[in-house]
Amino acid sequence: MSQAGREVIAPERYLVVKKSPLGLREFDHIAIEEVEGAGSLRIKGYAYVGETYVRLSGVVEGTRLYFVTVAHEGSTYEFEGCLLRRYDPDDPSVQVLEGRLSKYRRGRQVASARVRLTVWRGGNT
Repeated sequence: MSQAGREVIAPERYLVVKKSPLGLREFDHIAIEEVEGAGSLRIKGYAYVGETYVRLSGVVEGTRLYFVTVAHEGSTYEFEGCLLRRYDPDDPSVQVLEGRLSKYRRGRQVASARVRLTVWRGGNT
């Protein structure tokens, strides 16, 4: 994993949807709790969906991130994207991932859109 990716995908990091698209407005952010492994990293955490915390798991390879949530009210959410070389134009110190966020209900895709996730550091980091 690149050093930039390792610094972004770490415990106590929050990835917040910058502008929630139609059909995915209930998906607010994810919080990373655990990062395990070397090279490809496994992550665990939760997503804040419709005022409920939903468990998620995923993988980080280089600057690429993939995660999927457990089912919540019949829906699961999946994200696949990567860390941008250029960061938030409004604040160059803010790091951004860009990718596709999808919502599935009973195994069928019901919403999907390109989104940007802004990285916020929690705790004392």
